[in-house]
Amino acid sequence: VWTILTKDVARFVLLYLTFLVSFALALYGEILYDPDDAATELQDAFLQPVGTWLGGIQYGVFLSFGPKWFGVVLFVVWVILSTVLLANLLIAMMNQTFSDCASRARKRWILERLRFTRSIQS
Repeated sequence: VWTILTKDVARFVLLYLTFLVSFALALYGEILYDPDDAATELQDAFLQPVGTWLGGIQYGVFLSFGPKWFGVVLFVVWVILSTVLLANLLIAMMNQTFSDCASRARKRWILERLRFTRSIQS
């Protein structure tokens, strides 16, 4: 069971990193890009979505650069996707794993019952 749950968590982390990279690149490319200090801002672009997901929201980063409406839309989409959809995805993956384990356990129980019945009849 632990190996199956570990696989689920690994898939979730992979999906989360995919979302993180895509939003960090969007944040970097559209809002934070400054040719003079590109390396530091790229690092900040990757850390900002993680900090937002952990509750450290800095609204100024999203509102101070580029078109204000794009920063707000990007922020709202990131918050919704990262908290609601990714948490629901993790719950759904764990639920599917539990259902698979329960189905296999029932099949094993039926097989053992048949073996026991067969041993009694022999």
